[in-house]
Amino acid sequence: MNKIPVTNTSDANMHIGGSVLRPGETQLVEPHLVPPGMGEVSTQANDEPPVDHVLELQKSKVDIVIAELTALSLDDLHALEALEASASKPRKGVLEAITAEHLRRASEEGDNNGADNGAAE
Repeated sequence: MNKIPVTNTSDANMHIGGSVLRPGETQLVEPHLVPPGMGEVSTQANDEPPVDHVLELQKSKVDIVIAELTALSLDDLHALEALEASASKPRKGVLEAITAEHLRRASEEGDNNGADNGAAE
């Protein structure tokens, strides 16, 4: 899939495609995740766009989405989270399952960054 460059020209962090774009940074982002008016959109023939499996999954029923979370790459998990959070009616169950999947993966990594859980109370 062809990605397009998006530059954050604001003074605040921007969330696009499941990742954070800091002020002044440029990232390559899948075109369907770029808000209108941002990025360099190339003019292509009116060919049918390629199917985005994350976008299609986000359109699925909650139980199907939850069942597929473990099979997603980290980038796809972030993209799904961003899509769901920005939906007109975000589904609480899907967002909670995504958070649980992030926690499960972090736990499996052994929390290499040194667990600060509960240290600052």
